[in-house]
Amino acid sequence: NATDEIQILLDDQVVKAMAMKASPYIGPFEDRAKQWEKTLLTIQEVLDSWLKCQNGWLYLEPIFGSDDIMQQMPTEGRKFKTVDVQYRKMMEKLKITADVVVVGADEELLNQ
Repeated sequence: NATDEIQILLDDQVVKAMAMKASPYIGPFEDRAKQWEKTLLTIQEVLDSWLKCQNGWLYLEPIFGSDDIMQQMPTEGRKFKTVDVQYRKMMEKLKITADVVVVGADEELLNQ
């Protein structure tokens, strides 16, 4: 799937960035290499968080989609609804900007 492809490319780029940083010729490019590595690691963290959130959401969405459950567990239902709204907004943002480097490097997403 697409996420696996992204993860493979990301892992490859992290290894290459680390190899560049270890090069004796890094001097003039050191700041750029450090920034690139930071960007890659942020993307990796965002992607891991999204996948974890998505797995939980996929499990809980059919449960809390039931009116019966919402009546039996109103507090938990409200909490899920809050997460559901944030999750859907995030997915809409991804539809608009599907560039992994742009969206994945957005550190604000980790705070959500």
